[in-house]
This record gives sequence, structure tokens and C-alpha cells, in this order.
Amino acid sequence: MKKIQHQLSPAGLFVGLMLGIMTGGASAATLDLANTPLFLSNQVKPNIMVMLDNSGSMKAAMYNPSWSVRSGFDPARVYSGIFDIDKSYVYDYSIPVNTSAYNVAIDPAVQGAFVESLCTPASGERTCWSGQYLNWLTTRRVDARRAVLVGGKLESRTAYNYGSGLSYKLVANNERSDRTFGGQYSSSDSYSPIPDGGIAMVASPADGGAIKASYDPYAKVTFGSGIIYSDAGTPIGEFGQVTTDEVWATVTLQGTYADPVIVAKPPTIAGSDPSVLRMQSVTGSSFQIRVQEYEYLNDTHADEVISYMVIESGSHTLSGGMKLLADTVVDIDETNVTGNCGSARTEHADIAFRSSFSTTPVVVSSVMTNNDTDAVNSRVWNVDAGGFDLALQEEEEEGSHGNETIAYIAVEQGQAGDAASGYLLEAGILGNVDENADTLSYSTTFDSPPVLVAAMQ
Repeated sequence: MKKIQHQLSPAGLFVGLMLGIMTGGASAATLDLANTPLFLSNQVKPNIMVMLDNSGSMKAAMYNPSWSVRSGFDPARVYSGIFDIDKSYVYDYSIPVNTSAYNVAIDPAVQGAFVESLCTPASGERTCWSGQYLNWLTTRRVDARRAVLVGGKLESRTAYNYGSGLSYKLVANNERSDRTFGGQYSSSDSYSPIPDGGIAMVASPADGGAIKASYDPYAKVTFGSGIIYSDAGTPIGEFGQVTTDEVWATVTLQGTYADPVIVAKPPTIAGSDPSVLRMQSVTGSSFQIRVQEYEYLNDTHADEVISYMVIESGSHTLSGGMKLLADTVVDIDETNVTGNCGSARTEHADIAFRSSFSTTPVVVSSVMTNNDTDAVNSRVWNVDAGGFDLALQEEEEEGSHGNETIAYIAVEQGQAGDAASGYLLEAGILGNVDENADTLSYSTTFDSPPVLVAAMQ
């Protein structure tokens, strides 16, 4: 018996064709000469054996596989996937979910899918995607396997009215062992709404198989970075995420700023040891950031995802009239010490906004320099429409801290931006938070997990 095997790599699909060869005296008149080689003296029906890999590695990206942000997109290469590489797509937020296609409760508010469009991806175009880039960014090994076997995964094989035309949903990426992965390309703006060098993440809302009252069945394409525009359409800043540990990581900004104000917090909690975020080497086009544990620890920390927001210094008006103010406080020193933040060492300053708000704004601050290497955090309290109190806080009994530059961003509570603006911003305050976990529900419905910048106020 001879075994012939073909391997499709790296999709994890092995198809073995088993051909039985026997000798004997069967009559040639019984042979089907159109389908059976003449040297076979007896016919044996072929057996087809399919060997499938269903391990967690099948959830990795098909192209340039990585569990984090990957690069390597090549415009000259053909990338297979659910999208046509010769077509363009936009995301239609009105396409419904077929809730009857699942055996769990589906959140009916979850809507949206990619649809074909006559648009052309180009620099500055904020809605148009190349099918070629979408295939490279979103296709997983499991998607390639399903495409070979059955043509891909459908939401349902029963007819359902999704509206006009074809819709393309990432329904294969919402399973228990799913993970989030991303992609980055130096000229991404020519193939997608993502600014050049920007990061896009493909995130599963499955939450590692967590039990929920209702579910979002689709994977989401999240911009790991994005541009913030004023009400006049002028870029004034950006937001994004970076992953690092106690080692300094360099963040290259999408824009170039004359006087950037950068706030970055909170980190995720992959490592449970208390820690702060430190920045250094801030320029108009980049900065460095790391996780720093307190002095009594060993300053070896797990990778954390850090959200950041960069705004050109000054007062700005966002869409809908929302006011945003970005500024820095330079050289807080030892001359005015208070105990308002507890028994740990603090250095205090009264900050007046350069232009006041009509209501109490949301204020987030960060230490933007690393002049003194002791772990330190910035604290804000007594916020009102005209200003706030600001202090540096070290570990208890660590003593004084050197002069640092503190960045803060103050923004009116509410919402700004929309899909046409290329970003959506919500600012709010959650009160009565203590050491116990609280759940914050957004007032806005985001199309994908947003970048969250938050701090004690």
C-alpha cells in the first residue's frame, strides 16, 4: 500500500489520499479506463483521511505569525483570505447580527460588517480598506483551514437579510482560546484608514471563554493608534497603546508636535506588583516609556499594555464644541509640601487652567520626565472649573523627589468625534472607587475596544 500525502503549511491541514494497489486476475472489461490507470488489475475505492490541527497555535495570524504586533506586509504579494485583493471595502455600522445563528444569547446592539466599495485607499482617507491589506491583517491559520475545507466559516447557512449587497464579518475569531494580535506597516495609510506606521489590532471579544449574559460574536479591528482632530479638522494629537515591561520602550508618534503633552496611564495588571509608569526623552516625534516598580521591589515586571494620549500644548475645541486643554507644569519642587495624598512623601502645587471650563472637567496627569529615578506618581484632587491641586507621590519613607515636568490633559465631560472624524472620544468620571474592582459602562457604543486613559481625580 502506498501513501501519498500533501501538506498545506502553515494552515495546519493535512490531506492524505490512500490508494490501494492489489494484484489479481480481474477482467479488463470491468475497468473504468477514464478514471483508473491501466496498470491497476483491481479497483479499490480511494479513502480520504483529513488530519486537522486544532491547537491554540491555529489562532495565530496566517501571515508573519505573532501573538503581538507584527510587520512584513508586502504590497507585491498575494494574501488569501475572505476579502478580494482587487477590491476595496468600508465598514458599514448598520448591518445587523443574525442572532438566531448562535446557541447563546447575542447582544442585538452589536452590528456592522465590511462591505465592498468603489473607494480608493489613499493617504488621508479615513474609511477605505484594501482587501489585500485586510487579508494580511485579519486572516488566521484557522481561517485558511476552513477556506480549504468548506470555503470559510459562515454566520449561518440559512438565508438571512443583512441588507443590500454582500457583507464580510470576522466570525471565525471569537472562540475560547482566541488572542489579540496586530499589524503595522510603514505605508499603511495607502492601504487602509490607519496612519502610516500605525498599529491595528485584531481583537476577539470572547474574553477567554468568560460566561456572559450576552455575547459579541465578531472579532474587531482596533486601531492601536489614531489621530485626534479639532472641530476644524486640524490634527491636534493622537492616541495609542504600547506594550513593555521595566525596559524602556520607544514610541514613534504619527504626527510631529512643537510642544507635545503626553499622559499615559493606567497600565494593565499582567504583573500584580505595585508599579508606576515613567517617561523620558520626549521629543516632537517620539518618547520613551517603561513600567517602574516601587523601591522595595526588584523592578522586574511583566509586560503591560499602556494607553497613551498626546496633545499639542494649548486649548482646543473638538467636534460638538467639547473643550480640551493640554499643558505642562515644570519643576515641582520641595518648597510646598503637603500631606493631602496620605503619609507618603508629596510635593504640591495649585494649578490654574490657562482658560477656565464651564463645568468640572476630567483631568489626567502623568510624570513626563525621569530626572529623579525613584518611583513616583502624579496625583490630582480638588478639581473644579478653574483648576486643581497636583502633587508628586513616592513610596512611603523614601524622602524628597527631584524636580519633574508633569503633563496634564483636561477635557469637558461628554462625547466628541464620530466615524467620519476618524475617532470617537468619551470623557467621564466614575466616583466612589476603592480597592475593590468596579465595572465602568461607557455611554458611547464603540465599534471596538477603545484606548482607555484614566487616573484618580
